[in-house]
Amino acid sequence: MPIRVVFGAKKSGLDPANGDIHVATPMLLGSGVEDLVAGPQDIFEQSEHHFISESEGWLSAAYVLPIRSTMADTAHEAYQRVLRDFADAQLVRIWNFVPGINEEVDGLENYRAFCLGRHEAFVEHFGARANEQYCSASAVGVDDDCLVVNVLGTHRRALHQENPLQEPAYNYPERYGPRPPCFSRASYVPGESPALYISGTASVRGSESISPGDLAGQLKVTGENLDRIIAESVSSLGQDIKSVGQAYGRAYVRHPEHMDAVMACIDEHAWCTRERTNIVRSDICRSELLVEIELSWPAVLT
Repeated sequence: MPIRVVFGAKKSGLDPANGDIHVATPMLLGSGVEDLVAGPQDIFEQSEHHFISESEGWLSAAYVLPIRSTMADTAHEAYQRVLRDFADAQLVRIWNFVPGINEEVDGLENYRAFCLGRHEAFVEHFGARANEQYCSASAVGVDDDCLVVNVLGTHRRALHQENPLQEPAYNYPERYGPRPPCFSRASYVPGESPALYISGTASVRGSESISPGDLAGQLKVTGENLDRIIAESVSSLGQDIKSVGQAYGRAYVRHPEHMDAVMACIDEHAWCTRERTNIVRSDICRSELLVEIELSWPAVLT
């Protein structure tokens, strides 16, 4: 059965019997359902708070963890599990849904606390090689009290790509938090059935937010960032990613009334069709950012 993320749930949770990962983010446009990989997978491990599946050298997993102590501790626990469960695979894409992402608890924003816990888990596991292991990722808000982490990995060779227009996130200065975000701008898997995953992308140049509070300005910069990282990734991949088919798109918008402008931007750039696009209402990792867009060309499994 396919492993799917399903948006619009009242409460985040797992349904291993149907391969579904329910995420409490309101749907604005689209089917609200998206396969993590294009094809069936078999679940071989599950519990109340996680499941892991595999097929044809691709692994996917989901973790739903209540915030029992601090956000940093919960993120640390989640990523200890991820790195243990994917110890024999290469990470390709991670989706994070963070409760109250822009809220402060004990003087630290939840997103920055999440980044702290994630970073510590990577450094504990990989040591000085941690920067080499960061795959494409996103982190946006979720409307309940559970941290949701969806992970895609492979036994094939996975490579990671940065955007020349943006500072690598893992090199962000300390003003963005006690530990930097741990992700690359894109990850790709070459071969007979190539795959490309573009991280959640917003209006950031270098490490600075551009056009705070201005939707049109942010969409312009976001579009330029996406076009550049796609071009860089396809060049590195050495293959025409269009041979896989059209991308799947996902946009997170802070304000529902911005949905039409965001969809118009996606239409203008022709990254994906409306039938392959989901737009959900979600807070973005920086409070001044209004929209984040990601794209995926998943491997096709039989």
